[in-house]
Amino acid sequence: MQDIKEDYQCLICLQVLEIPIQHKVCHKHFCSECLNRLLSASLTSSCPNCRNQIFQEDLQLDNEIGTKITQETYQCICGSSIIYNQVNDHIETCEIIKNSFKPIEMKPKVKVQNRWTFECPVCNLKNLDRAALIEHFTASHGHCRAVCPICKSMPWGDPNYVSSDLLSHMKQRHKMDYDTLTDYTMTDEEILQKVIAESMNTY
Repeated sequence: MQDIKEDYQCLICLQVLEIPIQHKVCHKHFCSECLNRLLSASLTSSCPNCRNQIFQEDLQLDNEIGTKITQETYQCICGSSIIYNQVNDHIETCEIIKNSFKPIEMKPKVKVQNRWTFECPVCNLKNLDRAALIEHFTASHGHCRAVCPICKSMPWGDPNYVSSDLLSHMKQRHKMDYDTLTDYTMTDEEILQKVIAESMNTY
């Protein structure tokens, strides 16, 4: 937590130390319970600070820090002065601290239009790319009336327009994949400016 003295803060839970254990190799402190829980859950007994392997003889109960925590006071942002060994309990009830944490704003999910695979409008066979859709239509449905699923997926397409001969339409209008030619993230104005710029470079 903010403004807690570094010597009084557990490097695992980041709260005020409870039964402070010191790693004599790097001299950092941890709550006894936090360290035991971490080491029992880990495949390797390494220090979460210096990453050296922890041996029992490298750990010691730091009574000096433990005593200081029961004597020194912490000044909370709510204005209260709390003995350090009572800070963890105070955090759970302090309304000022609770209100100081702003909830994370989740960005609304943007629905991405699938323009790479299509569903056959006649038999509802799914996951056909452009070439597979034309091949499937040629083999199974021939020259029938239907809404073009490729046009339907495009920003400029009319989802209600029924082609009188869908197979001929697809063979004439959809000879290649649009994603090789079109940047769907660009606005009409941006596309126009890009075309003008490229034409000036060409000529």
